[in-house]
Amino acid sequence: MMHLPKVKSRIYFDDTDAAGVVYHGRYLKIFERARTDQFAEIGFDHTKHFVETGECFVIANIGITYKHPVKIADIVDIETFVKDIGSARVNIRQNMQLNGKTVTEMDVILVWVDASGRPKKLPHDISEMMKKLKVG
Repeated sequence: MMHLPKVKSRIYFDDTDAAGVVYHGRYLKIFERARTDQFAEIGFDHTKHFVETGECFVIANIGITYKHPVKIADIVDIETFVKDIGSARVNIRQNMQLNGKTVTEMDVILVWVDASGRPKKLPHDISEMMKKLKVG
């Protein structure tokens, strides 16, 4: 089984609210960037694929659990796991850790769509890559 590499991310001033705590909406950006970087590191360039084919993943559903606040200047690790794969969708879990402790979890359902935005069966190569990443 292949694993996605962990990504380190520094929390910057523009990620936080007036109290210096990460604003809840910024977690989406932090997780999105980590997931994009992780997929690129294993050979899946989402942007390149979109430019070449017009097909891409879109987010169909997101659920976030905030367990502990993250603050300005913290350096977090983000882990990404493929939980389940369907013919046109991938369920992913992302964990944000601070000093080895999970502080935020996000479950996201990605759906593969064609250039007009309609769901489409995952291309074989991407489906096989996701299957290799599946945990459990």
